Amino acid sequence: MNKKLAIVLALILLITMVAGCTNTGSPSPQTEQTAEPSAEAPAKAGKTKQFLSIATAQLGGGTYNSGLAVATAANLGMDTYKVEALPTSGVIESARMLRDDEVEIATLGNDVVFELANSKGRFDGQGTDDVSVILPQFATYVNIVVPAKSNIKSIEDMKGKKIGVGNPGSAGYNLITHILRAHGLNEGDYEEVALSAAEQTASLKDGHQDVFGFYTTPNSPAIVELATTVDCRWIDINKEKWDAYAKANGLPFEVVVSPDKYKGMEGDVLMLSGTQWFVTKKSVDEEMVYEFTKAFLENFDAAVQMVASIVDIKTLLPNSAPVVEWHPGAVRYLKEAGLSYTEFK
Repeated sequence: MNKKLAIVLALILLITMVAGCTNTGSPSPQTEQTAEPSAEAPAKAGKTKQFLSIATAQLGGGTYNSGLAVATAANLGMDTYKVEALPTSGVIESARMLRDDEVEIATLGNDVVFELANSKGRFDGQGTDDVSVILPQFATYVNIVVPAKSNIKSIEDMKGKKIGVGNPGSAGYNLITHILRAHGLNEGDYEEVALSAAEQTASLKDGHQDVFGFYTTPNSPAIVELATTVDCRWIDINKEKWDAYAKANGLPFEVVVSPDKYKGMEGDVLMLSGTQWFVTKKSVDEEMVYEFTKAFLENFDAAVQMVASIVDIKTLLPNSAPVVEWHPGAVRYLKEAGLSYTEFK
């Protein structure tokens, strides 16, 4: 009898444990309970929001800070989703995370978008054609600068020199090495200086490197600091050499006259220009992309309050040519809002 009683008690205990484990009152890892609205995004009581993740770039950098500001602004108008900006080691990791469905959106330059969508370059045989753009994030320019007294007059003169190339894995690093190759300088022809813009400024000033190279936005605080603390001058990119190299390698960048005038610039300076994009997959839900696009653009001022250097997306739209198709959710809002944009060709 005691044995039967023990078996019954054991069964009751087992049933109780199973019931506790299958309780569905807690949110899943992909959702957030918003019964208590936060300051970031007011929510309706009891409503569950899904996370929408954006892969940005290195923590503390301009791309990450811009992505964080965009996420904060979008959250003010998102009803179904909560946007989060994730730091990454750089554009290659961000693109990989998008490809592997670890995030819904990534901030990528034209070159990475092109390589990812066409399985070329750094994604040779490992890309995906399931790629589309949502909005341009900002225009970018490669600044190549030397001390004013340097005997370097052209990029070809930089053979054997210590050249700033930005952080490995960044868009700037990739573009600067492409620029050097276009002018006949390959790996081993120069010494890489892989430092941030601020570190390069100090290094150039102290004579520890010969060339400052960095890929950044117009009127960049880093370049302003360089121009005001170092007696320097800018080096032009040879447009003919770049155009031939870009055509041969399928690179979606063009040489333009610098939009900025910094101390040390003599006349018009020819720079390499590109566009940074909010990129997603074509297969990502149209309603989600529509809601994100609408929420961000309608709360754009909140992003500017966080990062003053954020460029007005509405002015970029008609002047930014994508290398892949626009996402239907983004197009839907742009047309609804009467905003013009450059179509993919």
